[in-house]
Amino acid sequence: MIAHKIELKANNYQITYFKQACGVARLAWNWGLSNWQQQYIEGLNPSGMSLKKEFNSIKKEQFPFVYNVTKYAVQQPFLQLQEAYKRFFKKIGGKPKFKKKGKSKDSFYIGGDQIKVERQKVKIPNLGWVKLREDIRFQGKILNATVSRIADKWFISFAIKPSMSYLPCKNQASVGIDLGIKKLAVLSDGSYIESPRPLKKLLRKLKRLSRQLSRKKHSRKKGELFINDRWFASSKTCCNCGNQKKDLTLSDRTYYCDECNLKIDRDLNASINLHNQLGGVHPEVTLVEITAMNLEAGLLNLTSIFEAGNKHQAISVA
Repeated sequence: MIAHKIELKANNYQITYFKQACGVARLAWNWGLSNWQQQYIEGLNPSGMSLKKEFNSIKKEQFPFVYNVTKYAVQQPFLQLQEAYKRFFKKIGGKPKFKKKGKSKDSFYIGGDQIKVERQKVKIPNLGWVKLREDIRFQGKILNATVSRIADKWFISFAIKPSMSYLPCKNQASVGIDLGIKKLAVLSDGSYIESPRPLKKLLRKLKRLSRQLSRKKHSRKKGELFINDRWFASSKTCCNCGNQKKDLTLSDRTYYCDECNLKIDRDLNASINLHNQLGGVHPEVTLVEITAMNLEAGLLNLTSIFEAGNKHQAISVA
């Protein structure tokens, strides 16, 4: 079988029918579950078929509204209850529970003898034609269908027995394939597929690049690891003028200096301060370099960051 689920384009009248059919299915399930438990306590041997016959004998008098929807909305829950208890006794499923309106999934079953489809329409018993969002993409016999709701949308899932077989015919050609190392694949008809061998093809290039790297001269001396004092205020100190901002909190991700009006990323400011602590080992990071890094990071506002003053450095950006 193939399952094919399609959204329904239902109007308000059709949606009311769907809700009523789901309510009837929920009623039949809960009635059957309650009587099953009672008969089990009394030492009887309940079954889905016996409960369905019992319900059919009283539904005309006690539940006449069930005739407003398809008969399968009443019949199928008893068969589903039988299957649920069978799985429970085999310890492959949980114990059946009562279904509550608004919490359990709204759905009802329709037998294939009551389903008719024409183009983008499906005929539902006691309701009529309902539009589909798309055509059925598979050809074959419709065995049954289930209408269900997801949020505020309604769907119908068709169980289809395909009219064409997807199994290979006996007269089709067949071949055995063995995957290997020397050859990528060897076929039973004697043909084979060569291995791409990417390492062999790129090995010559790898050797050439290795020779080029070995001939390169390293102009920089070997970097050493310097661990700064853990109490050094790298985040609170302005990397430009050295002013400390004691009210800086962890939520402040951008550093604003009250003295020189520097605006810079908090972590970048801290890393520059740590770099400048190296002293004579490396040159200090200048304000021009800070500006370039801020420009690259997209943090710099050239019109409002720096103000001219005696204590400030002038910056010109080309």
